[in-house]
Amino acid sequence: MNLEKIYRDELEKLRSDKTLLDSYSIDSAKDNNKNQIRRNRILIGLYNDCQNADYDIAKFLFNEEKKLRKSNQVVEEYEVEVLYLAAFILTKFDKVEDIWSFIDSKTTDFDSSIGFDTEYLLSFGIVKVKKYLTETDHPNKELALKITGINNDPPPYSQKEIDNWKQFKHEYFLVFKFSIKDEVDFAFQAKEYDYLKQLLPSWLTNKDNWSENQTLTSIAIGRDLQIDQFHLDALKHYVKTFKNSVRIKMYKKDIAELKEKLHIKIHESNSGDNGNSEASNINKNKSWWKKFWS
Repeated sequence: MNLEKIYRDELEKLRSDKTLLDSYSIDSAKDNNKNQIRRNRILIGLYNDCQNADYDIAKFLFNEEKKLRKSNQVVEEYEVEVLYLAAFILTKFDKVEDIWSFIDSKTTDFDSSIGFDTEYLLSFGIVKVKKYLTETDHPNKELALKITGINNDPPPYSQKEIDNWKQFKHEYFLVFKFSIKDEVDFAFQAKEYDYLKQLLPSWLTNKDNWSENQTLTSIAIGRDLQIDQFHLDALKHYVKTFKNSVRIKMYKKDIAELKEKLHIKIHESNSGDNGNSEASNINKNKSWWKKFWS
């Protein structure tokens, strides 16, 4: 599977026929978790190749993420980072009137007021935003002035800080940069779990070559996807390899807890079986990728 080609092709298909946008909406989705992943694919495509003519696509995707955040729909694997990526892509078009969409997103709830960076609102440039807010008669003008602090003396942000933030956000999403440098991390972050399933057995086999960041990614995969044996193996590798890390004490505790959890599972599965079944169950548990695939 070539994820990069899939993402590029899907974006080009949407560019050539924007009537397909409706299939990415939360209202038409049968499964909003899967549809969010589909929107994320297009956003990742735009992160790598954003053209002036893509504004309608970017704005639509951001609005759908904003609507999903504000809706009462239950999305078990909802990922707020998709909203943040959509907002970042929208800043690339430098349309200062999008500040109202960002205001709406930032004021959705308490978590949004903290998690949705104020810098999005100022990403069009300090001078440009101040001029726009001074001249506008938009009903949310006072709210925008309060949140941005643009009229404060001194203002809370300098233009250099906004420029640094934009560079930081670009680097934050570098895992999605083409060409793909780390397929496991990419697939995990993009929630391409079917592809991830194919990669993990080989990935674990080569764990002696993992960097610290790759080991941390593996720990996160095991934890978030609840693959206990993989999680345990990744933790053990980290403790063995990165002995001077400040995480060692915490991870040793996690290892003990996971061992106890796996021991209980084996004990429960052996209830009523003969003593020889314990070794069999241990081997089955170690073949975690077979369970993950099934």
